[in-house]
Amino acid sequence: MTAVVDSTTFATNQPMLTAADGLTLRPWTDADAPSIYEAFQDPARHPAWSRPPQ
Repeated sequence: MTAVVDSTTFATNQPMLTAADGLTLRPWTDADAPSIYEAFQDPARHPAWSRPPQ
């Protein structure tokens, strides 16, 4: 079975969640791209998602 997500699902504002200790979870933005890219350059930081180079 293949999951299909309607394109309007991501067109609405997504929530920001704040934990009691001040941690805030929010949707990623374009401004986050450099940090995300940098994090994924280090295989030790994401071994479960890594695959050998092809």
